[in-house]
Amino acid sequence: MTQALAGRKLDITRRKIATRRAKEDRADKIQKEEDRKQRREDYIIETRAQWETDHQDDIENFEKHLDREARKARGDQVSDEEEEDEDEEGEPKVAPKRPFFNEADAFKKFDEKDENVVHVIPSEVVDDIDDDWPMTPQEEQEYID
Repeated sequence: MTQALAGRKLDITRRKIATRRAKEDRADKIQKEEDRKQRREDYIIETRAQWETDHQDDIENFEKHLDREARKARGDQVSDEEEEDEDEEGEPKVAPKRPFFNEADAFKKFDEKDENVVHVIPSEVVDDIDDDWPMTPQEEQEYID
């Protein structure tokens, strides 16, 4: 009988240790996923700022074009330099297009890196409650440790 009781205690202890490890693993994965999400937000902010710096001239040209067109529509005076419809080579000027930051591509580049893998969070771990061996939570913790 004593050997059976010792075997039962060992089985209960193993289950409780496995439950504790599963809870720790879940908490670790939750923390890693939160960290990844924060790094992803920081990455997109930095990438957008770099893109805006790299395309500053294009953005300014587009804004100048919009301003000139708005003044023309209101009937305001537009300078001859702004009025030119041809470039230096006699070719018709093409209206500048608004540069577009592709956020989806930036997120894709971030997600493709190995260190940015999405952490799958396991489901909530349910405590293994066994009424055959009543213990207080503190006694249980001491026994597992």
